[in-house]
Amino acid sequence: MTYAPSADDLIYLARFKPENFSSPYQTIASLRDGDPVVEDITVANHYADYLRNGGQPLTETPIPADADADADGVIDPEFAVACPDCETTKPCCITAGSITDAADGSRQLLWPVGKDGPRRMLVVADSMEGRHLSGKVRVDWSGREACPQGWPDRPAIGINANDFRRRQRETSGEAAVGLRQTPMAGLAFQGYVPKEVVAALYAFDAIMALQNLRDSRDGASFEPKQCIGTGLDMGTPLKVIPVPKVALEGSVEVFLHVTLALTGIFADAGISGSMTGRYGTTAITVKETAKRSGGNPSATGGESSKVSPPGEKEENGGVIGLMQDMFGKINRYMEEGADSSDKSTKTPLERARAAARFTSAIEFSQKLEFGVTGLDLVPKSGSPDLLLKLGGAHTTLGIGVTGRLDILDMVATCVLTPASAKLLKETRVKIADGKVVNGTVEAFLELSSNGQVGFAINGTSGITIPADPDVEAELDLASSQTLSGEVKIGGKAEIKLHIEGKVWVLAAKTGVRGTIHTSWTWAARIRDGKRERSHAFEGLKVSGEAYVEAKIVGDSGDDVRNVESEGASFGGKATRDLHADDVFESVQENITRANEQYATRQGMQPAEGGKDGYTLWDPVPAKWVAY
Repeated sequence: MTYAPSADDLIYLARFKPENFSSPYQTIASLRDGDPVVEDITVANHYADYLRNGGQPLTETPIPADADADADGVIDPEFAVACPDCETTKPCCITAGSITDAADGSRQLLWPVGKDGPRRMLVVADSMEGRHLSGKVRVDWSGREACPQGWPDRPAIGINANDFRRRQRETSGEAAVGLRQTPMAGLAFQGYVPKEVVAALYAFDAIMALQNLRDSRDGASFEPKQCIGTGLDMGTPLKVIPVPKVALEGSVEVFLHVTLALTGIFADAGISGSMTGRYGTTAITVKETAKRSGGNPSATGGESSKVSPPGEKEENGGVIGLMQDMFGKINRYMEEGADSSDKSTKTPLERARAAARFTSAIEFSQKLEFGVTGLDLVPKSGSPDLLLKLGGAHTTLGIGVTGRLDILDMVATCVLTPASAKLLKETRVKIADGKVVNGTVEAFLELSSNGQVGFAINGTSGITIPADPDVEAELDLASSQTLSGEVKIGGKAEIKLHIEGKVWVLAAKTGVRGTIHTSWTWAARIRDGKRERSHAFEGLKVSGEAYVEAKIVGDSGDDVRNVESEGASFGGKATRDLHADDVFESVQENITRANEQYATRQGMQPAEGGKDGYTLWDPVPAKWVAY
């Protein structure tokens, strides 16, 4: 009897008799993705390969009959002959099953599920399985051990976990349920803050984002695989979601003082207090320490030891995300506003030295108070939920920002004529080379700051984290937590452009919020029980006229002043042993100075030019996102 196999026949054989194919994976891929025009030739070629590798010639399809191939709700006659006791309204082979938390046998999901039975379970992930932080479950089922119809992979429990699909044919087994471990949020920040503090903050913020944890797409699904059962209680897929183990206890103050400049970053970090805990498999031990990172940039010395700043595009939440966003945005605007003249004729080191001569450094300080009492995430016995124990917690973040953000390149590009812009840039190159010039070339934002963001949550004997995404009552923590505050970095523009008797009269316009002349603002709140943060930027405009010829008269009555750039002013203490008290003092001084300067400048009235403003930077409206 002659039989011409189909593509489905050969895919079936490649799955269950791979030894009869030179490359079973290639066979399956070719027949699934083959062009219909050449499918007959492709099928014939793979069938020939099957015969050459010892496969028996086919006289009929090797695929066992389906229970209801025509989907009319009635068991097909061919299937009924092989399985006379199977019914469409009852599962055929697997009659019962369970998914059990390996750490607590009282926590289970069961088949048949029933009308109100749980379909999801949360487990604590505290061990590594390959690249996944995982918890473990036991998978058990009972019923027939073999399919009467002849399906080699039925009955079984289909498991999709840790990026891998498999079928458990054994009636009892174990499965790891994990989430892929990517670099910890805030990893870039470890160049500034000791990694133990980053880990503690990350752990705390992760556990506070309870809604995100249980809505995670990570996890594993479990589904009985048999001929009859789809759509029945016995065929319902069950899901297990891993949640990282978190435990924290202690109180710390973190002081961070960073000098940002195009030529390098200089950072000091100090910690007082102590904290212990765990995140996943990582033990957390925070103790009093001091740390120095990066290099002290120099306009005349060799290459500095540059540390890359945290990127604002890293999508991190919580305190770490807020701290990184502040650094990242100010660093980006600093780079955009920097001079870029004469790159074709100078080496990178020469350009770095040149930039340092007329770009003042930005002193960026952050003070973080962080305390946690009795935080511990544990399984809830007899339930698919988890229990969060917490005696109380708080965070308070304050900042101090002082220094100059250079905007000459933006002014030259957006406001002046090409000839004037070229003259300004060439003049700054001369200044960088140590030459005396007749004039003043300055355009920068003088920075200051104000405000703080605070979060607190009251103690509780236990907060239930429901596995069921439709259960909201116990997850609403709005009544026990507060999150509020606003941090603002203000910028007062100073623009002085005089060269060889040419005078450009330019003035920055008042910021849209009335600040002088612009500001970056970060705010935080709790809305509908969820933690949120926002960022807004006022943008920057200048107004004024093109240059006019004028005589610049000095204090002595001379016709011309000889002016040199004063160069950058970089912070940092003398190179000696660094102690935590050193950093505390620097940070507190900078925060106090920044707040005083901010308060003083808010009372100033800016000069307005006679023309419509030129936009240097567009405003960015506030947008609320998850904190």
